[in-house]
Amino acid sequence: MNVLKKFYKKQLETKLLLGKEYNDMGLVFAQLNGNPIQPSEVAKKFLKIIEAAGLLRIRFHDLRHTHATLMLQQGVILKWYLNA
Repeated sequence: MNVLKKFYKKQLETKLLLGKEYNDMGLVFAQLNGNPIQPSEVAKKFLKIIEAAGLLRIRFHDLRHTHATLMLQQGVILKWYLNA
């Protein structure tokens, strides 16, 4: 929570600095001007991070499947199963 609060504070400062130039779409994570971050940019940055850490190359989307698998292994009932 502390990290998100600090991030939010910085985002508010950026909004004030840019004024009308900031496109406030209510996004938590956005470009500096408030516009949405393109998925391809997230993927590129993710690959740089995992390569720098010496980890196996996977797609950012693969994290979703890994997370779901780990939750199932821990016995968590996933909501989408209940809605099926």
